[in-house]
Amino acid sequence: MLKNYLKTTYKVLMRNKFYTFVSLFGISFTLMVLMVVTAFLDNELGSNRPLSNKDDILFLPNLEMKRWERKTTTTIDTIAVGDSIKYDTTIVETPLVGQPYWSSNTGLGYTFCVEHISTMASPALVSIFAPGGQIEVYPDNERLELNASMVDANFWLIFDFEFIEGHGFDESTVDNQARSMVMTEVAAEQYFGHSDSYLNREITWGYEKYTVVGVVAKPNTSNFVVSPDIFMPISLFPDKFKDHDLGYFGGCNAVILNKKGQSENVVINELKQIENNIEMKDDFDILTIHASNLVDLYAQPLFKSNNNRSGQKFLWIIFTILGLFLLIPTINLINLNMTRIYERSSEIGLRKAFGAQSKDLLFQFIFENMILTFLGGIIGFIMTLLIINGLNEAKIIENSHLQFNSKIFFTSIIITLFFGLCSGIIPAWRMSKKQIASTIKTSRI
Repeated sequence: MLKNYLKTTYKVLMRNKFYTFVSLFGISFTLMVLMVVTAFLDNELGSNRPLSNKDDILFLPNLEMKRWERKTTTTIDTIAVGDSIKYDTTIVETPLVGQPYWSSNTGLGYTFCVEHISTMASPALVSIFAPGGQIEVYPDNERLELNASMVDANFWLIFDFEFIEGHGFDESTVDNQARSMVMTEVAAEQYFGHSDSYLNREITWGYEKYTVVGVVAKPNTSNFVVSPDIFMPISLFPDKFKDHDLGYFGGCNAVILNKKGQSENVVINELKQIENNIEMKDDFDILTIHASNLVDLYAQPLFKSNNNRSGQKFLWIIFTILGLFLLIPTINLINLNMTRIYERSSEIGLRKAFGAQSKDLLFQFIFENMILTFLGGIIGFIMTLLIINGLNEAKIIENSHLQFNSKIFFTSIIITLFFGLCSGIIPAWRMSKKQIASTIKTSRI
């Protein structure tokens, strides 16, 4: 039976090559776009190393401090002193809560992080780091720009980097301000050239030498927290950059690893307690700590705001666009299948006249459409690999390297099955239910 279905499917596809070409093009292009988007979302937002714990991680990239407008009330009292009158002037400033006079929004101060974030009770771990900045080194007198972050010991416990050799810093390395660094394998090869090992080799930056204590695989994600080329102890970060002269600001960020099974709201509520209880300084009236998850970090630049949690909104927009993108070609393919099956109405009528049941015809039409969809899926799969390779070669997405892994492969199969069923079952069901007489007589649906 299956062999007959395959033969029939082949003859049907070859009967009208134009319809077959249009169908394959629409299917393969649609699936290619969906596969590329799926690969991107998995690469950037998936639980991949070193962000395997991403569902339990909160990033604190910045804080905001505001000073409210003031309403000034002046009261003048007169007091008789002997033959003269003394004027007593009282000026009272009342903050107009909710009406900002001025505000500032930037990174966290190192002292603020140590005194208020690191001492929180709800997190499992807290890491303080200074995000990546460009440095220039000169291997063999050739200028090389690298992205460097300053991190603490907990950074290596929160993020599960794939160490090719060596290890991250421990607390003693940070406390002793040891001139050590962890490099990505790509950066190590750029600086030293190809080698079987880079451990204990030295990099010269400025007038100082730094010893390589660990080499990690370059993360595929573009996330700014884990994508730098080299990592050094945060104790080497100059004090003038750690803490600014205004408010609680500075050049640091913090990362919080939530306890397993604990609601994120527990950490958020403790952050709000810090905001409410902290002593204000430099004439500020309110402090807000902005906490973001991994998706929020990607959403904020798109919505041009780092002050709100837009991750869910971002995902809804992405999935809505993908849904519409899948719906439109599905409707077009349904119409195309209706036209293609319409041409076979006489054949269907004759088969019914000779005893074929509706369920047999329904299965055959769906089977034919699934074969067509899988052929389109194979073409789409090949196109996806070519597109991903092209994007990686062109480095369009900075610091990101898309991969087509088994997770994406199985997701693509599910998308292909869904696409094939949705586009085939409606015309197949309608045609299989047609009456014999009307089908043979009119050859119309």
